[in-house]
Amino acid sequence: MLLSVFFNDIYSKVKGVSPRTKQIYGHTFTQFDRYLERPALVQDLTDVNVGGFLSWRRGQTYRGKPVRSTTVLKDRAHLLALSALAFHKRQLEEALVLPPFRAAPRVPRGYTQDDVEKLIRYAQTLPGRVAGVAASWWWSTLFRFLYETGARIGETMALRWDYVELADQRVTLIAETRKLNTRDIERYVSHELASQLQLNINGPSALVWPWDRPANSKYRNLQSICRAAGVMPRGFHSFRKCAASYVAAAAGPAAASELLDHSDTGALFKKHYADSRIVNNGSRAVDILPRLNVPAFLPQNQG
Repeated sequence: MLLSVFFNDIYSKVKGVSPRTKQIYGHTFTQFDRYLERPALVQDLTDVNVGGFLSWRRGQTYRGKPVRSTTVLKDRAHLLALSALAFHKRQLEEALVLPPFRAAPRVPRGYTQDDVEKLIRYAQTLPGRVAGVAASWWWSTLFRFLYETGARIGETMALRWDYVELADQRVTLIAETRKLNTRDIERYVSHELASQLQLNINGPSALVWPWDRPANSKYRNLQSICRAAGVMPRGFHSFRKCAASYVAAAAGPAAASELLDHSDTGALFKKHYADSRIVNNGSRAVDILPRLNVPAFLPQNQG
């Protein structure tokens, strides 16, 4: 059986994966197919094949830069998960066993307030329409909502008007649309955003931000908008990092964790979300170390 067929017909139904997760798994399948030089089969989930694939991935480049270790770790996790279910379903004689692999953690980087302002200003000038509404309204309100709520893009795109109470400036992100389907949460928006949303209210069951294009294209559109606005493209999740970092700077890591709806009191925020350009991390080592009593370097000091 093709690995992609096993994923779509069995794994995705058993695990209840989201459309976005399907897309992310699809990237792994594409690369595994490239490595094997043919469509991957379930039977290809062997220690030798997958170990060789991960070594190959570590040697690849993307846009002139080495593939990130976090990307390789993601591919590893995907294939391990598929192997475990295939073994349980007796599609494999033995489950996949791989040596430990740790990805190098990256310094969290979100958008800054200045970045968000640039993005919204540029978005307000966009021509055309998205799913029947002005693209300028669609993108500018989406950016502001992500900034003000720290919501994930998936739960935001699934938000319907019957969960929006503009008079109270409140929205409810329901569990069924959220990562891991944990629980409903309420978030508040500014008066300015509530007023802008009021301009395009549709039927109660209608999506606030409907999308009538290929699912992946909104990510490419965001990259284009960022470049046109003079902002480093970072993806939708960086709005979440941005919001959490500003909240932490004002009210502490616990408040940021509450915004993110994390179960811990700040460890996850600090590791994956805290943008050091925004969050006040207290004294820096360079400010504490004794000043060195040495003369300044001048060009004539060169040998």
